[in-house]
Amino acid sequence: MASPPYAASMKVLSHSERQPLRGTGRTKDVPGFDPLTGSLAFISNLSMRAGSAREPVTRELSGPNRHETLMTVDSKGLVMRATHYRYADIDEQQLFCREAGPADAPALVLLHGFPTSSYMFRDLIPLLADRYHVIAPDHLGFGLSGAPPAGEFTCTFDALAGLTAGLLSQLGVTRYAMYVQDYGAPVGWRLALANPAAVTSIVTQNGNGYEAGFTEGFWKPVREYWHDPSPQAEAALRQALTLEAIRWQYLHGVPDETVVSPDTWYHDYALVSRPGNDLVQLALFADSVVTT
Repeated sequence: MASPPYAASMKVLSHSERQPLRGTGRTKDVPGFDPLTGSLAFISNLSMRAGSAREPVTRELSGPNRHETLMTVDSKGLVMRATHYRYADIDEQQLFCREAGPADAPALVLLHGFPTSSYMFRDLIPLLADRYHVIAPDHLGFGLSGAPPAGEFTCTFDALAGLTAGLLSQLGVTRYAMYVQDYGAPVGWRLALANPAAVTSIVTQNGNGYEAGFTEGFWKPVREYWHDPSPQAEAALRQALTLEAIRWQYLHGVPDETVVSPDTWYHDYALVSRPGNDLVQLALFADSVVTT
C-alpha cells in the first residue's frame, strides 16, 4: 500500500532493552529489520519450507475447537501455514482478527492504518507464520470488525488501544513485537506506554509520533477540523472517505499501476462506507490531535 505523504518517525527499543531469543543470542527484533531505515526488506527473504506430509497438520486444543489446522501442503510439497479468521467479543464490541503460526512462537502483532484493515496483510501473514505467532486485528470501524453508531460508542485511539489490549489478553498473548502503520501507530504507542514490558520490539512504517510528522500539505484539512469542526471543514475531510481518495492511498507514487489490484481500494471503500461509519471516521480524525 502506498504511504501517505507525511513524515515517518521511528521508535525501536534500545539494544539494552531487547531480550535474547531462546538462548540463540539473537534479539527479538524482526529478522532483517534495519532500525535505522525501518526497512521491511527481510520479507523478501522469507521462504516457505517444503515438507513431506500431504495432509493438514493439526494440534490439540482445549475448549470448543478440539483441533486447529496449523499448515497444509500443496501438490508440489509447498508448506502453507493456515490463517484463521476469528471474531471476538471485547467490551461488548465485536473485533475481527487474522491469526496464524504456532501459538508457542514469538508473537507478532500487525496493526493496520487508514483506510484499510488486516486485509492489507493477507499475503504477508503466511510468509511470517512459519516462525511467528501472527495476530492481525481489524480496528473497530474498519474491515470486518463492528462499526457501532457514533452515538453508542465514542471511538478514540484510547478506545481502540483498549480493545486491542483486550483481544490480546483473550488470546493469551502477553509479550509481542508489533508492526504499526499509520493509524496502527497511535494504537501501538498506547499499548507500549500502558505495558512497556509486554513489547519486545517495534517496526514502524509511516507511524507518526511527533509534531513534525503532521506536514502542512497533507494535514491542513485535519488541522482546520481540529480548530473549527464546521460543516465546511467536515466536508473537506469527508473527501478522504471517497473511492478516489482511497484509490490514491494505493497508487500514489507507484510507477506501474497495473501491478496493484483494484480489489484493495474497492474492499476498503465498501467497509469504510458502512452506514454510520462516516461519523466514526470523523471522530478519529478529530482525535488525531492528541497524538501530537
